[in-house]
Amino acid sequence: MLQLDDLTPLNFEIPSESFIESSIKKPIRRYVYPLYNCLTSHLLAKRYRETIPFRVDRWLWGQRGSDYERHRRRVNRYLPLAGKDILIAGCGTGQDIPTWFPYAPRSVTGIDLFNYQTAWTILQQHLSRVFPDTAIMFAQRDLACLNGYADETFDVIASDALFEHLSDLSSVLKEFRRLLRKDGLLYATFGPLWYSWGGDHISGSDDPRHGYNHLLLKQKDYHEYLNSFGMLEHSAHDGRTWIKEGLFSYLSPSDYCRKLEESGYERLFTSLIIDPRAVKFLKMNVQERHRLERIVAQATDLLVTGMTVIYKVRRNI
Repeated sequence: MLQLDDLTPLNFEIPSESFIESSIKKPIRRYVYPLYNCLTSHLLAKRYRETIPFRVDRWLWGQRGSDYERHRRRVNRYLPLAGKDILIAGCGTGQDIPTWFPYAPRSVTGIDLFNYQTAWTILQQHLSRVFPDTAIMFAQRDLACLNGYADETFDVIASDALFEHLSDLSSVLKEFRRLLRKDGLLYATFGPLWYSWGGDHISGSDDPRHGYNHLLLKQKDYHEYLNSFGMLEHSAHDGRTWIKEGLFSYLSPSDYCRKLEESGYERLFTSLIIDPRAVKFLKMNVQERHRLERIVAQATDLLVTGMTVIYKVRRNI
C-alpha cells in the first residue's frame, strides 16, 4: 500500500466558483456546448463510426462538453441520486467530490490508493457543514480488494480519470460489481488513453510534436525524454509518477468496453473524445502515422483520447 500523503497539495483549498465562472462559463457549458456537441457529434460519427466496433452515443471534438457538471446530470437522469449511496473510486484529494453533493445523496465515500488524509480532513469538515444531511467518508484502499465493504453497499460507483490507471481493470470491475446494488450504476470518465496523444500523461506537454513519444521512442530514448523534464516531483501532477509506478491499463477503447461486458455490466451510454492534436499530428506526420498504425488494433485508437461510460449491473448471468 502506498503511503503518499506528501502528494497532498500544501495549499489545498475548497473549490469555489468565481463570479466569471458562475455567470459566464456555466451558462456556456449548460446551453452553448450542447448545441455545439450535437453538431460536431453528427459530423464525427459520419467520419469515424465505421471504424469503431461498438456503439457510441456521443462524439466529442476535444474536451468541450466533457465537464463534470454535464456528467453528473447525465448520471442523475439514469438513476436519481437523492438518497443514494455513492462510492467515488480513485478520488485523489477529493476536489471533484463536491460536484455530487447538490444531488442530495445519502452518503459519499471516497477511496484512493494514495493517502491524501490532510486534504480529506479539510474537505470532510467543509462538506459536513454545508451538506449536513449527506455523510462523507474517505479511506485508503486497493480498489481490487475492498473486503471491508459488504455486498451491495452502493447504488452508484463513480470515477473520473481512474480507469486509464488501473493495471488490473478486470479485478476492479469484479469488485465493483459485488459492491453495487440491484440496478446499480457504474459511471466512469477517463483519459488520456494509453494509445492516444499524450497517453502517458506527459508526452507532448513540452512540444505538440512529442505527443506520441511514449509509443514511438525506443526505451533508452524514452527514458532520456522523461528525464529532460527535470527532477521527478512524485506528484499527481507529474505524469512520471504514474509511469514510475506502472499505473496504466494500456487498453484501447474496445478493450474497455469488452472488459465491462465480460465483468457483468450492460451498456447504457458511451461517449468518445477525438483529440484535435492527434488528428493534426497524424495528418502532418505521415511516416510516424504509419509506424503508429502498426502498433494499434484500430487506427482510430490513436485519435480517441478519452471516454465516458455508464453501465448498469447485468443480473441475468
